[in-house]
Amino acid sequence: MISETIVDMICPSDPGDPCADPANFGTGDCEIVEPEIDLDPLIKNLCDGLSEAQKTIIQNTVNSLKDYDCATKYMYNHFVNNNKSFNFCISPGQGSGTYSPTTKTFNFTSDVAAGNMYVVEHEFIHAFQDDSHPGGTGQYGIINSNPNAGFVDIEFEQAVMNDMINYGSTIAFDLSGATQAQRDAYLLWIKQVTTNGTSYPKLNPNGTATEIAAYNTFMSSYNSFLSAYNAIPGNTNHSAALNLSPQALIKLFNNINKNCP
Repeated sequence: MISETIVDMICPSDPGDPCADPANFGTGDCEIVEPEIDLDPLIKNLCDGLSEAQKTIIQNTVNSLKDYDCATKYMYNHFVNNNKSFNFCISPGQGSGTYSPTTKTFNFTSDVAAGNMYVVEHEFIHAFQDDSHPGGTGQYGIINSNPNAGFVDIEFEQAVMNDMINYGSTIAFDLSGATQAQRDAYLLWIKQVTTNGTSYPKLNPNGTATEIAAYNTFMSSYNSFLSAYNAIPGNTNHSAALNLSPQALIKLFNNINKNCP
């Protein structure tokens, strides 16, 4: 458990009550004690320079992951149960937020973004991907402004996970270069694999013959949409595709349902 220390002034002659008269300090009539505020176990460090209000925003946001939806609940418990924790910052940067697989740091670019659960869930999916893919996702990141091979695989997997969790969303094909026909075809596929938003696909590439066939059918469509996504004009997530197995998607949806306790 990480603790943040604050300073309060307590009179020994009346323990538990704040000293009312500042003139008492330094006279021996009052002493400094340092009560502790426990941070959530998911918070490893809060970046320097955060105001008390910003620290509270982050703590409240992380606490909300416990029951925002079934996906965030599972990811939160997965990280805590495996003793994983992260750094949290609020500072200028790219978009609304980012996750660094190298430093295990979330950075939100405004107080509003840090308190927006849709933004936070997006970045926590990236952290879950980092934890789920062998070797982490840093190997597929951007180096000197150039995306490594596999970068598009990671970004597309995140977008599909988002669109299955937030049924009706088509973030994967909401790019300006995508056509309406592409969006419609993609949304139809999402509807099919989630039974109109009532379930999540359960995928087992090493299961029975029926399960393997279902997995292969899913992956055929998944890789087809990945290829289309990668070819969208102006897509900043474009890179050489590796057709990676969507390890995070499989792990998450095999362990949750649309409704959870």
